[in-house]
Order: sequence, then C-alpha cells, then structure tokens
Amino acid sequence: MMKLISFIFILLPAICFFGSNNGGEVNIKKWLVYINDTIPVSRLSLPGAHDAATGNGLLPAFAPGVTQCMSISELWDCGIRVFDFRPALDGSTLNIYHGPLKTKLSFAQAVDTILQKISSGGKMAHEFAIVLMRNEKENDNVSENMRWAEAMGEYIASLGERAAIFDPDITVGELRGKILFLSRSRYSGCNKGAGIEGWNHSPKGNFSAKISSYGNDKTARLMIQDFYAPTNEKKQSAKINGIMTLLDSAANSSCGTWSINHVSGFASTYLGINGLASDKGYRRNAAITHPATLLYIKGDSVQQRIKPVGPTGIIMMDYAGAAYLKGYHIMGDSLVAAIIANNFAETKVRIYK
Repeated sequence: MMKLISFIFILLPAICFFGSNNGGEVNIKKWLVYINDTIPVSRLSLPGAHDAATGNGLLPAFAPGVTQCMSISELWDCGIRVFDFRPALDGSTLNIYHGPLKTKLSFAQAVDTILQKISSGGKMAHEFAIVLMRNEKENDNVSENMRWAEAMGEYIASLGERAAIFDPDITVGELRGKILFLSRSRYSGCNKGAGIEGWNHSPKGNFSAKISSYGNDKTARLMIQDFYAPTNEKKQSAKINGIMTLLDSAANSSCGTWSINHVSGFASTYLGINGLASDKGYRRNAAITHPATLLYIKGDSVQQRIKPVGPTGIIMMDYAGAAYLKGYHIMGDSLVAAIIANNFAETKVRIYK
C-alpha cells in the first residue's frame, strides 16, 4: 500500500512558474518526472540536504557534527534533489568533510551515487540534481587552493555531458539527466557548473549575491540566507525572520533569480564550546525552523497567512525526511513533501512513496 505523506491543495498562478504532467499523484522517489520541461529551474521549489554526506557517517563515528540521519541514496528516495558537499583534497583524493571532520564518503562516491539514481531510468533519465559545494580546507595558502581548484575542475570535466553548463534560465528539460555544480570555491579547467560570489552568514542574508557560469559569460542574481548559529532566543528569532523574508522574496522574484534558503543550523553547541556544533543542537534548530517553514508553505488560517504565490527556491535543511529523532519532532518528512507539492499548481497533490 502506498504510504501517504501529504495531501495538499495549492492554488497558484502558473506564470513562468509551475507545471505538472500529472493529474494528482506524485511518487516522491521520482517527483521531477512530473514537472514540465519548459519550467526554469530557478522557479522550482527544491528540497535540499545540508552537509548531506554526514548521514553516511563521520570519522571517528562518535564525532559531533552529524546533520543527516539518512544516506545519500536514502535522501534521494525521500525527495531530496539538492546536496551540500564540502570536499577537501587529501593527497590526490577529494574527500567530503564537515568542518574538520571527515565523512566516510569521497566526493566521487557521493556524486556516483547521485548519478546512479539519475540514470536509473535508463535512456529516459528524467531526474536531475544540484550539488552545492565549497573547499572545506580553503585557506590563505594559494598553492593548496590551486591544487583543489585543479583537482575539482578535472573531476567535473571527466563527467562529460552528465555535468551541466549553467545558464540563469536553464530549464527542467535542459537539466534532465545531469548534475548542476554550484561552488562557493572557484575551480579551474572546466566549463561546467558555476561559481557563487557574495555568500555570507548574516541573519539577513545577501540578496545581491551572484552565480557566474564557467561555460559562458552569463550571471544570475542569487538570494541567500545561511545564518547557521542561532544559539539563543534572540538569534533564533533573527533566523526565523531571515527564512521568512527570503521565502517572501523568492515567491515574488523574477525568472532567472535564484534562491538558497538555509533552515539548517545549530541551536546549541558541543560542550558549550563557541562555534562547535552538536548533533543535539542541529535537532533543536530543526524542531524550530522546520514547523515554521512548513506553516509558511501550507498557509496558516489562524494567522490568516495565505499560501505563497510562487516558488520557495532551494531550501536546505538538516535531518531531511525525519519525522521524529531522539526526542525532537523535526517534521523533516512533512517539510520535504510540502516543498515538492508547492511545485504543482491548481492540483490536489498526493505525495506518496
């Protein structure tokens, strides 16, 4: 029997925005199949996983800093299509880290898992993914940074047509079967993907950041919010305000404007050490930001907030797909389903797996 995740009615305009090839049922494992090819990717609502590789495990296993409870493969199956990876160069291998902590996955292993999911449809590969990334060991050493840039560019180039050239108005149809790499750290020797400029960690974010294509001279406006340490009530309030402000802006943005909104973060630190996140801190934050974001997307009859009239853009979260986790009502499953359902206009959408 199909497990019902969400049954949501959304009435939204379809100007440069939504489209569906389905009358009402959407399989969460392949939900992009139901989106029309002509829709610009910038106008989608896309669920993403922050530090996605931590769900495959950290080294050492008991280290704090886990932000996901599912593997890359499981995250895909629960509907995630944007993956945040932090590869660093160890010798000649790009391994994924979270801060100083090494995960059990190399960058190539993680990307290969995604490509296998994309290609599971054979010649009719209708899915795609976006990979957000940065050099987790980036520093003032120019030589080391250049080695990373060269290694990353060489790897992405080796993917050939499976890696996409960025265009601000790239459509769903143009991206199908591929991965779009968007990097906060510049890489070289490759015309695939794009670089991100203007990232910051202010509660107010940056609504004038930029995505610059490596394959042409095109750039896109990027709106971002990534305030990752709301460790007290005042900061948590600022975090929620930042999320909602960007959701409002994304819903009313023009085609070709991209949005990356982090509901992720940690609400408490590990052993009280400033700046060092704890697993519990990530769960506490998720239990606050996920319900608030879900309420925004679905609408709130009590507060008389109507449903949004446009896309959410990319929403990055911790513990994606998790309903409850170690005493916290995270609602990660409902949030992923609501983000996906927001892509379907004038349709009673049943999300199932």
